[in-house]
Amino acid sequence: MRLAGICAVLCLVACSRKQEHEARPRSASAAPATAPAPAAPAATAPTATAPQKDDLAWLVGTWERQSAPKDWLLFNAPKDVMVLSGKPVSVTRRGEFVAHGRFVSLIFHQPGGNSIERELEAPPDRSELREKTPVPVTYRRGAPP
Repeated sequence: MRLAGICAVLCLVACSRKQEHEARPRSASAAPATAPAPAAPAATAPTATAPQKDDLAWLVGTWERQSAPKDWLLFNAPKDVMVLSGKPVSVTRRGEFVAHGRFVSLIFHQPGGNSIERELEAPPDRSELREKTPVPVTYRRGAPP
């Protein structure tokens, strides 16, 4: 037991010293012969209003349907989605989602091998999700009661 504690302390000390050595600037004589690569232009860097393509943080969580019947979509990264409804709230359907930028595909597998697919689209600010059906459906951020 003592040996494990001593080893842990030694590892911490060794790691901290390694970081100190790496953080020190190199002397001019030890500098590499090649010049450093130029920085990427600022135009290609992602902005706060345009999330990265693979970033699902905007989608994860609960979205409330704005019309009857009341239900909620619960997105759990990287691919799980659930439909919540009723009082008390319970899971009524489970499936998978695939996000393509502002577009989200929901796939719910049915018994017998059939599946239902729904397509949702978010506006550029990603404040809501819209499903284009004969009666349009809109979801906004919201938690079940």
